[in-house]
Amino acid sequence: MTEPREPRRRALLGAGLGLGGALTLGACSAGPDSGSPGVGAGVPSGATPPSESALPSPASSAASTLPEGVEVGVPGVSPFRVPNEEFFQIDTTRGLPRLDAARWSLRIHGMVEREITLTYAQLLARPLIERDITLSCVSNEVGGDLLGNAAWLGTRIAPILAEAGPSPEADMVLSKSFDGWTASTPLEVLTDSRDALFAIGMNREVLPQRNGFPVRMVVPGLYGFVSATKWVVDLE
Repeated sequence: MTEPREPRRRALLGAGLGLGGALTLGACSAGPDSGSPGVGAGVPSGATPPSESALPSPASSAASTLPEGVEVGVPGVSPFRVPNEEFFQIDTTRGLPRLDAARWSLRIHGMVEREITLTYAQLLARPLIERDITLSCVSNEVGGDLLGNAAWLGTRIAPILAEAGPSPEADMVLSKSFDGWTASTPLEVLTDSRDALFAIGMNREVLPQRNGFPVRMVVPGLYGFVSATKWVVDLE
């Protein structure tokens, strides 16, 4: 990864869900990858890389067609949907996790009626929706580049949490990333109508490794350090 213009901070996107506890996710940093090695195993020989994985179409609803005039074409003004390779990035480790979708799983446990474990195939078999959602790092300054909008493809988090059956006393979800990063998210915002997602696609491409492949959390209206866990593997 390219070094950001400021010291690295873990403030952004992440993964995981835990009921009654807290939920955790990733970090933010601008710039493309530098090709540094991944921090974890998880990619066996012959594993399908993100760029070659198949991306399903939204089974439920796609993002709205952009109206004429949204793209102003003015130098210095970002496009409405920021290209994946230009989307800001923040991480807590120098190496990106390299995960094989076929071996990925998400565990949901804690203050729930039933523990759930989902595979990547099971996640993709659920209704998928596509939504334009803007993410911003809490460290972004006015006019800064630590924010961006993209069309995210994924399945809603709320129905999955409903299947787990949170305890009435549960009020927070702790999400954990494969690289150990955690985030705490209010249960209420993951279960309301804002379309919080387990995202598997970005701008009609497979979710890039640098942005959380195979699965990350995307929650409208919250800063990433309390909602946007990349490489999510656990919710409690």
